[in-house]
Amino acid sequence: ASRFDYQSVDPAAGRIYMNHMNAGSTVVFDADHGKVTAEITGLPRATGVLAVPSRHQVYVSAAGAHEVAIIDDRTLRVTTHVTGIRFPDGIAFAREAGKIFVSDESGSADVVIDAATGRKLSTIDLGGEAGNTHYDSVSHCILVAVQTRNQLVAIDPATERIVERYALPGSDHPHGFAIDELGRLAFISC
Repeated sequence: ASRFDYQSVDPAAGRIYMNHMNAGSTVVFDADHGKVTAEITGLPRATGVLAVPSRHQVYVSAAGAHEVAIIDDRTLRVTTHVTGIRFPDGIAFAREAGKIFVSDESGSADVVIDAATGRKLSTIDLGGEAGNTHYDSVSHCILVAVQTRNQLVAIDPATERIVERYALPGSDHPHGFAIDELGRLAFISC
């Protein structure tokens, strides 16, 4: 009844952050000891989650509140709320640009957040409903599944502009995907 959604791993801390979506929380699991160590509540309809250990931050898409919550990974407390996002979902970090990218599924956009300040920088119109968002360290682009256009869209994180649209023939509403960077493959669920 209270389904889980996205997960993110912090290998250095040995933690897995798991969004318990309809329970409105993020579960913190100690992978080294095989137990739940904390539950961060007050995150309505928690969908996407991304741990960014280098910044001591965990980003959670709280779709029920139309915001991204930024959590300090040392205290496990919400420090910042980035509001004004219709349905935040997938989250990616472009380290070189120092920016967080969040797919706004209902808003047909990717929202850009400054990782240093937690301030919303821009909204990139995708021209269709946004699925998941990932950073590709080989191309140095943010990739977004655009469900209603059956495309994978590449964004330059420095300029915050779309640089390419890749058609996904035979797909129907691509949403989640994983990237094999070394093999230069994307595995996309439709």
